[in-house]
Amino acid sequence: FPVLSTRDYRWSNELAVKIMFMTVLFNDRLYMMISETEVNHGYIDLSLIVRPDMRRFQALDLILEFKYVDLDAIKLTGIEVKKKSREELLALPLIRKQLEAAKQQAERYGTNLKTRYQLKTITCFAVVAVGLERIVFERLEET
Repeated sequence: FPVLSTRDYRWSNELAVKIMFMTVLFNDRLYMMISETEVNHGYIDLSLIVRPDMRRFQALDLILEFKYVDLDAIKLTGIEVKKKSREELLALPLIRKQLEAAKQQAERYGTNLKTRYQLKTITCFAVVAVGLERIVFERLEET
């Protein structure tokens, strides 16, 4: 995030955060990376499913469910957000609400994706971007 300019805020949203994660996590030799996988009347923001021929490696099947909280919505500046601890950010109602929503979606989607790809387990992450300044995330118990 530090590379981005304040001008980038004009277009910042959940999609921008997903693209950043895709850029960092992209590994088409190990994973099938799928954006907006449709499952049970919903869409997984980003799923990384280990390719069948790569199952011999210790790699996790992943779901990442993203939410975005605009700084104006929480009435904080980027500098103020950077100074806050994770706990202080989670104490903000909107951030907590978005994290809970992402967790619920990820849990529901994980169960469905596990069945679709006949997976033993899938690891889900709920990720909330607080502007382009911070990320608050939670790893869910493997489903």
